[in-house]
Amino acid sequence: MAASFVIPWKLATPHGDETSAVLVLLVSAAALNTLLLPFTPRVGARWNGAALRLAIVLAVLTLVGNWFSAAAIERISAPLLSVLQRAEVLIVAVIAWATLGERPHALFWVGSGVAALGLLWMQGGDGPLDGVGVLLGLASSLSFGTMIVAVRRYVHGIDTVFVNTFRLWLAVLVWFLVRGEIPSADEFSGPLILYGSLAGAFGPFLSRLFTMQSSRHLEARFSALILLSTPVLSLPLAWLFLGTIPSGRELEGGALMLLGVAIPVVGRGRSKPLRDVVTRVGRTWKSSRPTPPE
Repeated sequence: MAASFVIPWKLATPHGDETSAVLVLLVSAAALNTLLLPFTPRVGARWNGAALRLAIVLAVLTLVGNWFSAAAIERISAPLLSVLQRAEVLIVAVIAWATLGERPHALFWVGSGVAALGLLWMQGGDGPLDGVGVLLGLASSLSFGTMIVAVRRYVHGIDTVFVNTFRLWLAVLVWFLVRGEIPSADEFSGPLILYGSLAGAFGPFLSRLFTMQSSRHLEARFSALILLSTPVLSLPLAWLFLGTIPSGRELEGGALMLLGVAIPVVGRGRSKPLRDVVTRVGRTWKSSRPTPPE
């Protein structure tokens, strides 16, 4: 779903400024979440303190993250933005370690390293990058990565559909408060509404809901790591809808990234903390040393 998001988002932004595009994105996603509410079983009380606090935090991060991504997509390509947003895997690992005590294991770092090599290879040799666009993409990554950790912290006591709905409507409210005025109809063209609504359906609605629900079963860093497959999946979609033909480097880098994602996911449950691995190697090395004669 995250891979599908960047295509209509790229198509939407040329038809209006980024603030208008963000409003269309948020309203469409909030409306879809609202329609889903009557069909979902309640997980605990919807109106509890944890759910409300989480929704407020997510609303702010949603608005900030989507504004950064809208500003970035005007400067850089859709696949590159998707790649930059996947930097959240390291952000999530560090924050979750510090706040949730979810210590990364050896295979996680191995997989992250392989995926990082694939990312660098995928983007190498394509000429100079827009530095501002790259920074904006990383800023959106920080916002969305923080959301993953926040959801993981409270997910077992909340209704994810309700929280996602509430945080989106709160984000819409904050949008109007920041804007300070009601936008005119001239700011919203037909293509902007169409593509912005599709982006809202694939991004803040379906993609975020699936990510939130997966947090019930996966530690935060694994949720972020699996999302590393998004840039690879966005390549064929970009070719199909935007006419962007993947290069050989992009295909090779994509294969490396998928391998990096697979390493810790396949080895999950059998891997050991990095410290334990180093300790075991040290003990093995010591035991293999010849005993000096007395």
